[in-house]
This record gives sequence, structure tokens and C-alpha cells, in this order.
Amino acid sequence: TGYSGSLHEAVAYAYSQGVSFVAAAGNSAANTDRYPMYPASFNVPNVLSVAATTDSDLFAYFSNYGLSTVHMASPGMDILSTFPNNLYVTMRGTSMAAPFVAGVAALMQIEEPEVLGYQVKQLMLGGTDNLAVLSSKTSSSGRLNALQAVSDVQSASIDSTQPSYSFTSQ
Repeated sequence: TGYSGSLHEAVAYAYSQGVSFVAAAGNSAANTDRYPMYPASFNVPNVLSVAATTDSDLFAYFSNYGLSTVHMASPGMDILSTFPNNLYVTMRGTSMAAPFVAGVAALMQIEEPEVLGYQVKQLMLGGTDNLAVLSSKTSSSGRLNALQAVSDVQSASIDSTQPSYSFTSQ
């Protein structure tokens, strides 16, 4: 959860290669604008920091938040997941929410293989479902909308260049 220059450099390298980077915002009910949680708090253009919502579209009580550092939310409560010894268990956390976003990012890349990581982020954030409960929690005020994200990338104008980003260790 603490800052790592090596990890920051690796995420910056992934950005330079056009890769999306989806990260769980964390489960401390903390404002990551004040108390950063890494790698979700790296300010690299391809990083998508994901908070958790409930099945009723409420903000999950444990989820980290931040108007600058958390970008969107995704379901993260009562998620059926695999577990050691060939078991399935119901789990919660932003680590359950982030894979939904990563999966949609992969679907977007299948639909448009030339899309860059920062464009995936922009398109996904532009197509979220706005939820009033997220307006003070995430920069987009939105929850993942998989259909909208995939539809948006199909009709997007894809640019083969991306904004420059220079890695500087904190």
C-alpha cells in the first residue's frame, strides 16, 4: 500500500506501451486524496482506480474513495469467487470490484485492438452510470457500464499517439 518507485516506474512503462492498468482503490474507508493507496494512487494516465458498490448501487462502507484519486466504482459486495481447495466463496472488497473493470477493458481491446490504455480509461469513464451516491466519492461519479464501454470503443476515433508522461519518483 505504500509508495514504491520501482512499481511506479513499471506502471509508467506499461503506459508507454499503451497498456491499461486497473487497480483496486483499497478497503480502509479512507480518502486516498489524503492517504494514498498504491498502486491505485499513481497519477499515470492509464491507471484506473476502482471503488466498490453494493448490489443496490450504494457505496460500499469499506471502500476507499477520493475525488482526485479514485476514478469509478464497480460491484464489490457478495461476489462469488474461487477459493483454495476447489471452493467457491462469497467475498467483498475493491479487489472484487477491479476485475470487472479489467474484464471490460479486455473486451474493449478485443473490439478495437489499437485502443491505448489511457483511451480505454477515458471511454470507460465517459460511459459510466452516474450515481448520486458516488458524486462525492469518485472523479467520474459513475459505476461501470460494460455495454456502454464496449459500444463506445466500437465507434471511437482511435488516436495512435498518447499524451507524454515522464516518470518521476516521489
